[in-house]
Amino acid sequence: MKDRDLEIAAKIGQSLLEQNKDLQQRTEFLEESLAKSSEEMVQMKHELDRKAELLRVYCHYDDDGFTRETIDDSLKKRLEKTRLENLQLKRDVFSMKKEMEAQIERDRKRYEEVSRQFEQAQQQVGQISGNFLEFLRNLQ
Repeated sequence: MKDRDLEIAAKIGQSLLEQNKDLQQRTEFLEESLAKSSEEMVQMKHELDRKAELLRVYCHYDDDGFTRETIDDSLKKRLEKTRLENLQLKRDVFSMKKEMEAQIERDRKRYEEVSRQFEQAQQQVGQISGNFLEFLRNLQ
């Protein structure tokens, strides 16, 4: 009986260690993903700033009395392309942010569940240990 209790306690402990290792790996992955996403957002912001400067130059031509008809056709095309790229970048950043938030929430819930299971297992190990000690006392 006591060997079985010890074996069960050992299996529970091993399972908890494996779950803890999995959680640590997931946390590391999420931290790396977050860092990568942050870096990409910084790059996108830099690109957005560069394109905004191009828009300011375009607006400056209008302020100086130049009409749209006098601006080179290729500049108009570049401006429209830049505007569309900016919109897409904003959508991409928003989408990445939502995905990251959803992943963080899923992992938070998993972590809470594993923590709850770990606490229950610790209680079970404590009970088994107590029963085992009581069993040993009764043998003496």
